[in-house]
Amino acid sequence: MKENIKSSFRIAKKIDTIYEENASYIGMKENIKSSFRIVKKFDTIYEENASHYDLKEDFYGIPRIDKDPDDFNIKYSGTDRDPVFIPKYTFIGKLFRKIFSKPMNNIQARNFYSKLEKKQEAFLHDIYRLNDAINLLDLLEEKERYEIIWVKINDSSIKTPRGFISMGFEPTWFPGQFSALCDCMFIQKWHGTDPDGSLFLDYYKKLNEYGLFKNENECSDFTKYYESFEWAKRGPYQITEIFRFSNRPIQTN
Repeated sequence: MKENIKSSFRIAKKIDTIYEENASYIGMKENIKSSFRIVKKFDTIYEENASHYDLKEDFYGIPRIDKDPDDFNIKYSGTDRDPVFIPKYTFIGKLFRKIFSKPMNNIQARNFYSKLEKKQEAFLHDIYRLNDAINLLDLLEEKERYEIIWVKINDSSIKTPRGFISMGFEPTWFPGQFSALCDCMFIQKWHGTDPDGSLFLDYYKKLNEYGLFKNENECSDFTKYYESFEWAKRGPYQITEIFRFSNRPIQTN
C-alpha cells in the first residue's frame, strides 16, 4: 500500500506542473457553475482498481480483491469517476488522453462531441444539456459501464434539473474532476492517503451510502483537515453537490 501511494505522489507532482503551465492554453473556463457528466459506474471503477491495491482487509472504501462491489455499503458516486471527454489536440490534451481517459473509439461519438464543443455546448468532460449527454452516452462503446450525473457548485442558484435528486457533497477542483475525498478514501490517483488508514477514519464514518458528505459543513471541515497535511493536494477546492436521476432511467444495464 505504501509503495503505491509514494508512486502516485511522484507522478502527481509532474502532472500538476504541466497542467498549471498549460491550463490557460487549453481554454479552461472559470465561469462553469454546473454540468452533466458521463462517468463510470461504481462497479466499473471498483473492478478496474481492485487488483491495484491487493487488499484483503478494510481500508476506508478502497476496493478489496476478496470482495465484490455489492459487498460495500458505501459506494463512491461522486464526480471523480473517470468522466468521458475528448481533449483538444494539444500537448496537454494528448497527456490527458494517455493517462486519464480512453478516446471515444466510436467515430460517431467523437463527431457528435466535436460538434457540441464547436457550439460551446460542451467543454472537456462538461456537457451543458441533458439531451446531449443522453445522446452521447448512447453512442459510446461499453455504454452499460457508464451513467450520467449532474454536478453544481454548492453556492450556485441554478435550478436542479427535473428528475434529479441530490446524493451529497464533496470537495472538488470543479470544473476539474479531482476530488480530495475520492483520492484519500476510495481511489488513489494523485497524492493518495495515509499508509495506516486512520487519519480520515472519522470522516469516512460520516459519509452516506453514496460515499459523499451529507451537508456542506461536513464537506468544508473535511477539506480544511485534508489540506492541513503537507502531502495533500492543495486547492482551489469548490464544495460541489452531486445529483443522480431519481429512477435511473438512462442507465443501460
